[in-house]
Amino acid sequence: PRISGDCGKNVKYSFDDNNGNLTISGSGPMANYIYYSLAPWAQYSDCIIYTVIDGGVTTIGEYAFYQCTKMKSIIIPDSVSFIGKNAFFCCLNLS
Repeated sequence: PRISGDCGKNVKYSFDDNNGNLTISGSGPMANYIYYSLAPWAQYSDCIIYTVIDGGVTTIGEYAFYQCTKMKSIIIPDSVSFIGKNAFFCCLNLS
């Protein structure tokens, strides 16, 4: 299934469970999260393989990809000027 929703004031996400692709799009900062109040895609953290952040997104939130243990790659555009603490904590397969 495909899930989607908000992850910032003007930032949205879309996750396709069929291929493991997570896309973050919109403009401005992504929301910050804390490990016990996880990102809205956290229930799929063991299914996310590829992530694309579209141009226009300016920050990656704290703990955004916490324990996305199967994520192999992420595309971060030049528009991202700040990455929050522990954004990629336990992303063991990220290259």
